[in-house]
Amino acid sequence: MNINISGWEGLTVSLVLAVLLIGFLSFWTLKRVIPPHWLLLSLIIKLGIPFVYFTVPVGNAWFLLDDITYYNQGVELLNAGYNPFTIFFNEAGMATLFRLSGGTHILYGWLNLFSMFILGPYYYSPVFFNIFLTCISGYFIYKISIFCGFERRYSSALVCFFILHWDVLVWSSFLNLKDVVVLTMTVILFYALVLVQIRLNFTALITVAVVLFAFLWIRFYVPIMVLLAFGLYYLFVLNGIFRVKLGQLIVILIIGALIFFELGVNKIGIYFSMLDVSPSTIVTGAIRMILTPQPWSIDPKYSFLLIPSIFHLFFIVPMLVGGCVLWVRSKKARFFIIYFLISILLYASFDELQGPRHRVQLLMVIVWMQFHFIWEFLKLVVEKKIPRLGG
Repeated sequence: MNINISGWEGLTVSLVLAVLLIGFLSFWTLKRVIPPHWLLLSLIIKLGIPFVYFTVPVGNAWFLLDDITYYNQGVELLNAGYNPFTIFFNEAGMATLFRLSGGTHILYGWLNLFSMFILGPYYYSPVFFNIFLTCISGYFIYKISIFCGFERRYSSALVCFFILHWDVLVWSSFLNLKDVVVLTMTVILFYALVLVQIRLNFTALITVAVVLFAFLWIRFYVPIMVLLAFGLYYLFVLNGIFRVKLGQLIVILIIGALIFFELGVNKIGIYFSMLDVSPSTIVTGAIRMILTPQPWSIDPKYSFLLIPSIFHLFFIVPMLVGGCVLWVRSKKARFFIIYFLISILLYASFDELQGPRHRVQLLMVIVWMQFHFIWEFLKLVVEKKIPRLGG
């Protein structure tokens, strides 16, 4: 691949300013969520990794096809003089954005323009923006955890574990990819549906509608999975099938139906034409989705996943145990586990959707299940129900 990008000039003023700005915004976002000293240490680690990475020669870097495409979209739009805020009112600008995106999924191309407009026309600009998005995800995960009945100390530790999780770090620190954006939007949609449960008001419905609409421009099928999970959770967990608050459920289903018809029958049909469903393919697909990637079979261009893949396999059983315990511990947290199960089953039906990138949008639930196992295990150790090593 012929790589012609800007962003590996070594230690530059632009790189330092990008780290400082994202560090400030991240600290401001999480300052009431994580204790300041722990937050500062976490951000030094979190931002230190890409800071060092982007000062090394470009020949040692990781690249995929999509990341270079997104980078070129942002550079071309910026060089053409388009502004990320005024482009929506510029017919030629919007036409260019659609052309460069090759379809309707224009959101991440626009986000490349936005991040480069703020941080400069460098490959690392959208990468650092993605790092900031993981902190935004962390903020909403904290709110969700509190809503699910967990104490502040637990919720703070969960967020700290999330922003420093090996999968979150590798997918947000090196590559210019949209998967972190999809993860953040999924977490925000979760929170919006949490608001609906607290009180069905105008703010809650607008938040749900805006996030659902935004998904049309980046990964259209995610709202279908989330709304399906919410419907199952609402019917069988939250109220019981014969005690549904019909008005609330109808409003959510209407929003979901509008999103579905906006997608168009053709786009849905394309994905259903790829469907390969049988008991054996579902089982093997689900196992592949959960276990991918294996450390011994990683493609060289995905070598950045080597260490995370080792940790992932090590935590497979703890994750499953933690998910079961979390299901019992919090009735409200069952919504997210249902979403995880639905997503695994859906991806198991499509060979093209079983790679490690599609598991990124599930990281909130994966990390939470892993963390809950660790938290409960440490509680047992402290209570001396499990002997300490060497003790």
